[in-house]
Amino acid sequence: MIRQRLKKKLEFSEFAGIWKDTEEEKINKIFETIRKAWRKTRMYKASCP
Repeated sequence: MIRQRLKKKLEFSEFAGIWKDTEEEKINKIFETIRKAWRKTRMYKASCP
């Protein structure tokens, strides 16, 4: 339970950190976050042998 909460807080703080950056850095970080999330999904694992 505590670990999950910490993880959520960490993810949120990472996301909150994005808004302090410039527009270009923001976009790059958002795409990187999406890529990381996509790699964790089953669809990605299924599409890569």
